[in-house]
Amino acid sequence: NLDTMKIFLLFCLCVCLLSSLNEEGLALKSVPQKLFGGWYFIDNLSPFNGTLPAFLPYNTNYIVLSFIDPSTMVFPENFKAAAKLFPNHFIMASIGGESMSGKWNWLNSADSAIAAAQQAAKWASFGIDGIDIDAEAQATNYPPENMVSFLEELRKQAPQLKISLCVNGNPEGTTFYDYLINNHLNGAGPRYIDWIHIMAYAGYNLDVTYIEHFTKAPKSKWDHPINAGVSNSSVVIGMKGTKGFPTCNPQDYTQMVSYVNGVGLGGVAIWAFTNANSNGTIPWFDPTCNSGYATLCKGVIDISTCGQHTSE
Repeated sequence: NLDTMKIFLLFCLCVCLLSSLNEEGLALKSVPQKLFGGWYFIDNLSPFNGTLPAFLPYNTNYIVLSFIDPSTMVFPENFKAAAKLFPNHFIMASIGGESMSGKWNWLNSADSAIAAAQQAAKWASFGIDGIDIDAEAQATNYPPENMVSFLEELRKQAPQLKISLCVNGNPEGTTFYDYLINNHLNGAGPRYIDWIHIMAYAGYNLDVTYIEHFTKAPKSKWDHPINAGVSNSSVVIGMKGTKGFPTCNPQDYTQMVSYVNGVGLGGVAIWAFTNANSNGTIPWFDPTCNSGYATLCKGVIDISTCGQHTSE
């Protein structure tokens, strides 16, 4: 009868609403069509002090909280606080980084990688939307199959979390990354990687060269570590911050806006942001040198707050 139908429809609505919430009762976010933001570097074995740069929430839609120590897999307390500062952003938490490249002991075996993934899956309750894998240097000497065990278990335990992988600009000789891309991004095996961050940081012309090592692979019949071209939409290019250029609004950013929109690239991530007045200094970051971020915001994601609290 009609009353029964109403009860059934109400039940279905409740199920749909509950399925769209994470463990804290927050609505799960969809990935924006294009991403602009970057690594928010606020912890490196100990938390950095300082304050959130005023321009950052208004001129980005993507934040990568950096870095979680892979030897402990403990989600830092300041990450929990930082995630609340970006309620409308897509937020990733990054594991590793260059300075912690020797701390990936759980990559020594499949069993320990699975245990690490079970820890990482719990981070979904802290308001993040995904996990970034930044395994560099010594970490890439481990068998990539063990990283696959981590990714597989993470996908099983927290399927709502997106997964990104940081890779070098040139894929030649990087068998660890190449194995993961060829098998778990490009379709030879189950897809566990949603997009890659290309650690380029070289300026527009070389950044594009690095992008096309992946998107236009294989580059030659003699040396083609990437078996097939990675979709442009699965690539986020890492660019250096404004202080890495002669001006605070470099032409490189304007050129990259045109490239991103022309080929449908997934987005742009800046290395790196940190707090203003912080004990954690970054050579390419100055919170007052920020007009270029308004250019990237307007050109890549075009949200209504672009330009606010910048010196454009």
